[in-house]
Amino acid sequence: MFKEYSIQLFLRLKWLDERLKIETNGDKLSILEGGKWHINRIWTPSIHIPNNKFPDVLQNDQNPILTRIQSNGEVLVSKRFD
Repeated sequence: MFKEYSIQLFLRLKWLDERLKIETNGDKLSILEGGKWHINRIWTPSIHIPNNKFPDVLQNDQNPILTRIQSNGEVLVSKRFD
C-alpha cells in the first residue's frame, strides 16, 4: 500500500555562468531580478526529486521562482515547495 506524504521545502541554487557575464561601469555589480520568465531563458541544472508527482522541480510547480542574475555571471534561484 502506498502512502502520500507532504513536505515543505525551500530550494536555493547558486552557480556561475560565464555566458551571462556583462561589462559594467566601475566595480558595482548590476543585478537583474525576475522569475519564471527569466529561468526559462537561461541554462539551469537538472534537479529532480524522485518519488515526486512532478519530478522536474523548476518547471512543473506553480509556486513563484525568484531568479537573480548578477553582472559577474552569478545566478541565484530560490523556490518554495508545499
